[in-house]
Amino acid sequence: MINCKLSGHLPLIIFACGVFYYCFAYILRVYTGVIYEPLVEELNLTASQFGVLTSLYYFSYSPMQVPAGVLVDRIGVRRSLLLACSIATIGSALFAFASSFSLVAIGRFMVGMGSAFAYVSSLKIATLWLPRKYIATAAGVTTASGMMAAIFTNIYFTRSLEQYGFAWTEAIPFLIGIFLFGLIALVVVDKAPDSGVEDDHKSAVSFTELWQYMRQIMLNRQILLIGLVGAFLYIPSSVFLDSWALPYLMHVKGLTLKDATNAGSIMLSGWILSSLLTGMLSDYMGNRVKPLIWASVISLVLSCVLLYGPVLPNSMLFLVMFLFGMGCGPHPLCFILAKENFPTQVAGTAISFANCLIMLGGFVFQPLLGYVLDFLQTEPVKGLAYSTEVYQKAMLIMPVTLLISIFLVWMIKDTYKRKE
Repeated sequence: MINCKLSGHLPLIIFACGVFYYCFAYILRVYTGVIYEPLVEELNLTASQFGVLTSLYYFSYSPMQVPAGVLVDRIGVRRSLLLACSIATIGSALFAFASSFSLVAIGRFMVGMGSAFAYVSSLKIATLWLPRKYIATAAGVTTASGMMAAIFTNIYFTRSLEQYGFAWTEAIPFLIGIFLFGLIALVVVDKAPDSGVEDDHKSAVSFTELWQYMRQIMLNRQILLIGLVGAFLYIPSSVFLDSWALPYLMHVKGLTLKDATNAGSIMLSGWILSSLLTGMLSDYMGNRVKPLIWASVISLVLSCVLLYGPVLPNSMLFLVMFLFGMGCGPHPLCFILAKENFPTQVAGTAISFANCLIMLGGFVFQPLLGYVLDFLQTEPVKGLAYSTEVYQKAMLIMPVTLLISIFLVWMIKDTYKRKE
């Protein structure tokens, strides 16, 4: 472990380790969508089984958000990241090398549990090691880096499948996990001896206090509305991009695997750009809610164009995907709304609870879409090659939830004037 004074580039190196782990969590989240075809074939999965398998990531990830934040505060970033990386890496090994559905499912569950520490750990490192004026920038860099990792996953894992086969490709996350565990052990420390950073383990809230905070937050109508809007705006990522985009684009739009992964990467690019610009736009307008209203309307329209519009040439389809990603990008404003609805001492817990609600969208709707596909498909199919009509009916989940978000977002009270 590196143990030296807070000087030079060490703070950035330690922060980079936190960002790398967040990127690893993103890779673990989305790579099953890239390798879906050989995975379905090897385990002989139906659409509903595939949906359940991928959703197990969210089943452990979502409820672990608040406990992960408490653990990071109480035992420190270094030990939390080592514990999380161990769980995620063991889960990756089970997912890659187990031959039964039950063991693969356990591996997927462990992967989600280990990934739950990624974002909160990265922000905790930024709080400990970086000047306060750069914390918001650090949060933006972390979010954008995660989505760039998803783009890397789409491109590299597709190429790896073509060149090296399924066995090697599904083992890649396990190898990355081993490397990251060693990197975290060597580099990450909770604070430098002479950094002047207070040891906040002593000020961490007790579990009794945490429960009192949680009751206050869970009974708040605004946080529930914020969480639901965030979940519905994130469904194009947590459900569509993570699991069903490639089979839909290939079997309905007729794209090749390479073009389908490129389309997913283009949508993520629009999402990244929009996420980075949304905060500045919100501050410039002096409003948190209006960008979310626009986002819901734009996302609803473009989801209908993508799912039910005419057949488009690839160039136009890629443009629709990019704009769709731009439309969904403002969803991180939900975290700002959650933070600004509560006093400072409970703001972190409020953000964690909002993130828990947002990620529950993936857990609920990933398997639901698979069940709907199996229910509507009356004839046997190979893999996930369902008919266009069946896919379009099942995908109705996405525009319906986006339509609901339009009505819900009007009930959210703007917090910009209260942010101080």
